[in-house]
Amino acid sequence: MKKSSGSLVIVLIVGWSIACSGGALPFVAPTDTPTAMPTLTYTPSITPTPTDTPTATPTRTPKPTRTPRPTSTPIPTRTPRPTKTPTPTDTPITTATSTNEPATATPTWTHTPATQAVTPLSQDNLISNPSFEDGSNKETADLIVPFGWRPWSSCSGTIHTELEPHPPHVRTGSFAARVWQSYNTCVMGFYQQVTVTPGKDYQLTAYGFSWSTGHPVVGSPSEANITMRIGIEPNGGTDPLANSVVWSDAKIAMDAYDSFSLIATAHHDVITVILRSVPDWGMARNDTFWDDISLLMVQR
Repeated sequence: MKKSSGSLVIVLIVGWSIACSGGALPFVAPTDTPTAMPTLTYTPSITPTPTDTPTATPTRTPKPTRTPRPTSTPIPTRTPRPTKTPTPTDTPITTATSTNEPATATPTWTHTPATQAVTPLSQDNLISNPSFEDGSNKETADLIVPFGWRPWSSCSGTIHTELEPHPPHVRTGSFAARVWQSYNTCVMGFYQQVTVTPGKDYQLTAYGFSWSTGHPVVGSPSEANITMRIGIEPNGGTDPLANSVVWSDAKIAMDAYDSFSLIATAHHDVITVILRSVPDWGMARNDTFWDDISLLMVQR
């Protein structure tokens, strides 16, 4: 333990004084009062409580979207060249605005075979201007109409009519009736209303042929077909496309005259006779010629 320096000084002074006085001083043992050493109080430094560092919640990595497999582009198939449509069976048109005969809803043709034996009850031909020798009327630049007849077509404003004078196109006399169109396939022809006796049978006969070509030079041969018929509307109606029309068998008479015939019973005091043709293709010229029409009362 460390002695106090103050106590040592006092002792030395006292001893010096005694020595000087010649006296002896009793030995007094110094009181060694220890100086209390200060107690060092250790104050621990407060370690701050660490704050919990929040653990970041990991974001969920989205699963990558699956890239769709590209669809393979189909190899285009080669479009075959269209085959030529076979000659139609001349299906009747049901609407007057149709541009061609429909391929569906084919009605049953009402007709009497031309081979049926009949007895003429009169030799009087009831047709007016039957061989087209009695003249015509120019109604428009495109319609020169034989007297007693009316032109008709399933297409508005596309046909031409006239009297035909060329000898190769005339059966008898000087003229035939001609109806034609260019680059169209409309149903076309003529009709005439005739006064008759209701309930009697009548035989209609006509001669006709057609010419269809892309090279319209007189005398050139046909390159496509035109289907022809004749008919009787027994009620006297003027709609050549009506389902009530009684028709002959269809014929394809190209470049030369052929005969057409049928028998029908009159339902009214007027009946309508009809001449009809329809081209297969829209050629530069689709012409039909008619001549020598007759209507006789007969007995079956």
